[in-house]
Amino acid sequence: MKKINQVLQKETLRLTTAFAGGSTVKSRVKMLFQPRSMKLAWLKFAFLLPILGVALLGAFSFQDRTQYIPIHQYNERRAGLIDRTGKIVIPFEYQSLGLYSEGLISAQKGNQWGYINLKNKVVIPFQFQQADEFENGTARVKNEQGLYGIIDQTGREIIPAKYDWLENFGQNGFFVAKVGEKYGILDKNQAAILPFEYDMLYNFDEKGWALAEKDGKMGMVNQKNETIIPFIYDKLEKFDENDWAKISQNEQENYINRANQKRFTFEYSTLEARQYPNQTLIIATQGEKYGLVNQKNEVLIPLEYQELRFQENPKLILAKKNNKIGFLNTQNQIVIPLEYEFFSSGFKNGLAALNTQGRWGMLDENGKTVLPFEYEFIHNDYWQSGLIQVQKNGKTSYINKAGKAIFRK
Repeated sequence: MKKINQVLQKETLRLTTAFAGGSTVKSRVKMLFQPRSMKLAWLKFAFLLPILGVALLGAFSFQDRTQYIPIHQYNERRAGLIDRTGKIVIPFEYQSLGLYSEGLISAQKGNQWGYINLKNKVVIPFQFQQADEFENGTARVKNEQGLYGIIDQTGREIIPAKYDWLENFGQNGFFVAKVGEKYGILDKNQAAILPFEYDMLYNFDEKGWALAEKDGKMGMVNQKNETIIPFIYDKLEKFDENDWAKISQNEQENYINRANQKRFTFEYSTLEARQYPNQTLIIATQGEKYGLVNQKNEVLIPLEYQELRFQENPKLILAKKNNKIGFLNTQNQIVIPLEYEFFSSGFKNGLAALNTQGRWGMLDENGKTVLPFEYEFIHNDYWQSGLIQVQKNGKTSYINKAGKAIFRK
């Protein structure tokens, strides 16, 4: 449902923007329905009205949470909210703020959490130990007794706060809950789908399979509580989009399919596979050394590095050797020299924050310096907003990719 909603929101925004000719929806709609053009508009666009109705609803109700960034002044224990232009939307009068989501922001005042809107009005009173972001109209909260429940956007309890742990509703209408030391899965009516007998439990996937742990081993069960992947693995991950799940057994890693068949004939201490157009590449380790192999176990990058990491750009791999960091391509050719001491999350949005000689700077994917190496710290993609958090001379700023300061504190 979440993916469907995201697609609908994107399509709604696209249709609205196209219909509005790139101007604001409000001004275009006003112009369209001026008396002189009413008849023409009706004849020309009547077939679009059902779509436009949905589009307008989506355009006016949908807000991208990355348009607003919570800023925390930890030394003063204060937090406020800015937009991407640097304008203060919520003043710095809270102890902490969450991300803007579905029209509300979780906020901490004193030792209690509640919810406010973008006008800084209290919508749900400050009464919780913890308050999560809203998703699909509901949010998880923790009461003063330390128990979890789920509320709607009016603050009404959808699931009473009586669980030692629970997740918000999954895409399939089920949620994982904990009572005492055991986990189970309930539906929205709190009817038990899986009993409280598991040491760890994850929500059902799209095929109705749940990853679970029992007696120190991991396996999978279905909605009838039948074991479909035996509890024999030390570690087991969820199935990916290609229906492969990573397993660990006897200190060796591999992948299995839903028939519990292993993907590779070889095993390493750790494996991380990524699908490329014509092949599968695997970052593998033996002991403390990293290398890159393909599905035939042909070595593409020798197992001689201290660390290798896939990047957003499939042509690049972060590499560490002799305590120096740089970037290789999949043919073991150096793209960015291994001459940096630290990195902050690798490449994001085409930029990487790196440290050399105690100073931070940013490079693009060709190794060109985008921000000079003169900062005390850099955090790329702060709160997924596209802004970059930098610190210089003890002062923190938020800048865009062009290096322009949006907000200073």
